Amino acid sequence: MISKLTRGIMIIISFAFLLVSCKKEKSVYEAEARSFLDQNKINEAITVLEKAIQMYSDEPAFYNLRGAAKFQNGEYQDAISDFELSIQLDSTDYRPYYNSGNSYFRLENYQSANEYFTEAANLSPKKPDIYINRANTYFELGDYPQAIRDYQFSLQLDSSSYLANLNIARTFIIIDSVQSAVPYLEKCIQLSPDSGEAFYFLAYSKYLTGTGEDFCTVYRRSRTLGYDAASDVLEKVCANS
Repeated sequence: MISKLTRGIMIIISFAFLLVSCKKEKSVYEAEARSFLDQNKINEAITVLEKAIQMYSDEPAFYNLRGAAKFQNGEYQDAISDFELSIQLDSTDYRPYYNSGNSYFRLENYQSANEYFTEAANLSPKKPDIYINRANTYFELGDYPQAIRDYQFSLQLDSSSYLANLNIARTFIIIDSVQSAVPYLEKCIQLSPDSGEAFYFLAYSKYLTGTGEDFCTVYRRSRTLGYDAASDVLEKVCANS
């Protein structure tokens, strides 16, 4: 016959087991949160992550993910606060630095964005997107030579990046090195033949240099692909051609 004391111990042990069994594994919380983020269900993702943080308050990945959710929601300053918490718990992960850089960029604080991208690059020097985004900050800060160096380095890591090819071309146009822009724009069209934007800047480069295929033809191609800015040029420059 089970004594009252023994029965009480069994109840306590059973209750403790119930508590343990209700505590999800970290990977389960992370998978749920990522699934919601992929579906753009931001509030649901944040709810999952807040529960995860209650259970695992020392897990940096959860703060980084919650910051990413807030970033997707346009709450850039709050996102930065979460990324900082993630960094405090693990300063060796490049991701919260990278994400902070993107948040500061959206806030048009290009200097801070640059500094965080630099930290991310120091931690993970083979990620081409880091150099593209840091190059974008140099561009906004007016440091075009450094922007070009970062775009070039990103292309050494991944020559198939449409964005890096387009942005370096636009930078060359800004500094009046238009002929240097043309190969990158041609690469953009090779990578994305339906890009009206790439055709637009290629037409503009041909217009400035007076070389190659009739630029009005290229502008028309850009307009056909839905790039609205080409329509204005065609009306003003190519109306009689």
